[in-house]
Amino acid sequence: MRILILTPDITPNGIARSYNTGFSLMVNQIACALAARGDEVYVSASSLFHPGLSAEVAGYRLLPRSLGSLLRHSRLRDWWRAVRYALTSQKLKAGERYMIAKYTVSTGFNEHLIRSIRPDVVSVQSMMPAVFPFILASLRCQVPFAVSLHGVFSFMYPYWGTCAEQNILKLLVKQGTAVTFVSSGTRNRLAQCYGHLYNNMRVVLNALPPFSVRPKGENIHRGCIVSVGNLCEHKNQIQTLAAFSLLPEEVRKRHTLCFIGNDCMNGRLQQEVEARGLKEQVIFTGVLTRPEVYAWVEQAALVVLASKNEGFGLSLIEGFRFGVPGVCFSDIDAYKDIASPDALLGVDERTDEALALGMQLALGWQWDKEAILRHAARFTDEKMAKAYHEVFRQARLPQVTADEFTAWMDRYVLQSCRFTV
Repeated sequence: MRILILTPDITPNGIARSYNTGFSLMVNQIACALAARGDEVYVSASSLFHPGLSAEVAGYRLLPRSLGSLLRHSRLRDWWRAVRYALTSQKLKAGERYMIAKYTVSTGFNEHLIRSIRPDVVSVQSMMPAVFPFILASLRCQVPFAVSLHGVFSFMYPYWGTCAEQNILKLLVKQGTAVTFVSSGTRNRLAQCYGHLYNNMRVVLNALPPFSVRPKGENIHRGCIVSVGNLCEHKNQIQTLAAFSLLPEEVRKRHTLCFIGNDCMNGRLQQEVEARGLKEQVIFTGVLTRPEVYAWVEQAALVVLASKNEGFGLSLIEGFRFGVPGVCFSDIDAYKDIASPDALLGVDERTDEALALGMQLALGWQWDKEAILRHAARFTDEKMAKAYHEVFRQARLPQVTADEFTAWMDRYVLQSCRFTV
């Protein structure tokens, strides 16, 4: 099967980037896994501008992208809509108007990609205004497409950029578009919003990232408590720190708390560490390569995930791979999909005290490492790729025309997504 993946972002193997996300890493893994099972995979990412680059990346083809190619293949009708969005969407911030206008102009380029590659199916990664041109181009070219959601954020963070899940996506699902979710909780939340669980709303669990050799760093602390993820409000490392500070002193003395990820909080978490007098017990590694992350996780006593809203929880199953147990709140979307009494302790209350108690219990429990490793074996690239391939094989064009979708976009953008469906 020939698959064209259109995505806002990706982290390809072998191409250095200063900032990665779980989403960008997982899109790359999906592309690699599909290619490994024998599919012919092409990828274009809005975030990557590389005019001369058309490269084989672990079996898939990363397509070149440049400002010149975007302009060369743009259409006058899309320019008109882009100007209209930029000038008349007064309820949106200037930056939001600029972004939607930029995305709209790229529709013709995506049509060019689809007509050049002639895929059997287009895989649209995520649902936000950035992917509207992917969907519109697929409809104009009459090529089936499927949408893959890696999380649902609009319920907790109801800002303009992601509430397309409650508007545009609902209309597409009702008209037959195949949609995949990385957890049953994510699917169920949208099903509740839509009033019905449609047959084309399917769960495809993430897989463990490919294993690679871990460097043996001298500065890695054995038996540490690890939190993996870019430091931000959403990942909620501030509560992980608060819970750590509530652990009994004898427990804290035996364990170091390690935060791995890019700092998106302008040093606020480090200031909180200073204020709590925990400077000697907390480590900030900054951005690490995946092998370096694995080196820390392999030596950890515990992986903690305290996200306010989490579609899957990849860092937890990364810990399972090395026989390391995890602690998380039991209301994350994927809890039922990844939970096991042999590997994960769920915390029911979202308080600092409850999280601290969960961490203390997990650190004092005699975990069976082999049982954790057996649980980790559930999350493989082969299973993930097979599930995606089956969804793509059955994908059909929804019962909506390009003009109808354009009208939906107009309503969404011009009314700042505040319309009923």
